Amino acid sequence: MKFDTVIFDFDSTLVQIETLDYLIEIANGDHVEIRKKIKEISAKNVRLYRDFDNNSKIIEFYDSLIKRMKLAKMHRDQEKKVIDFVDTMMSEGCVDLVKELQTKGVDIYIISGGFLSLIYPTSDKLEISREKVFANEFLYNKDGYISGFDIYNPLTSYEGKIKVIEGIQKSGKNLGKIAMVGDGFSDWEVGEKMKEVVYCGYGINIVREDIKKNSQHFFTKTQDLREFLMS
Repeated sequence: MKFDTVIFDFDSTLVQIETLDYLIEIANGDHVEIRKKIKEISAKNVRLYRDFDNNSKIIEFYDSLIKRMKLAKMHRDQEKKVIDFVDTMMSEGCVDLVKELQTKGVDIYIISGGFLSLIYPTSDKLEISREKVFANEFLYNKDGYISGFDIYNPLTSYEGKIKVIEGIQKSGKNLGKIAMVGDGFSDWEVGEKMKEVVYCGYGINIVREDIKKNSQHFFTKTQDLREFLMS
């Protein structure tokens, strides 16, 4: 096998949707103005301080989360609706791809800027150990409403996925040759800044043109991605 470890992003990669955005939509369905403001923030939901051309100010992911959390009133009970919907929105061919990689002895990880409570039900079904799933965590108040998130989680910060991978390596785990599969800048920068990682641009659900333009390996068909990972 070309790779010893394959790391998947979650939102818009393993699944077709952005799970936090969908939870916000469920929680604020009747509040058009709130949803509009949140969508404007989500459009800038990119974890970087600059764009590829160094000429555009883009909101940092941490600030984006804070702004959306302040506007959205979400409850723990509403998460189940997202989880049920995710079951119907798995990306084409991804379940089979993950299973095939696992049978070949490849270590599978999920590293996401999403939230564990929305990811665990899917990762459990894919038989990915929870020890290999890294994401943000909601905080709840006594009434079950989401009051915020763990601000000390490295995934809220710039180069968060790089920090998580480095943390795994420092713990003594040998990840070997790594493929990072994802649709966004935070996935791309892993391959750009870590020599042992090959970035695989995932354009099956959404094509981010800047990512595509700056990626050596970019895929719009699951079969092409499979052939690359398996070769």
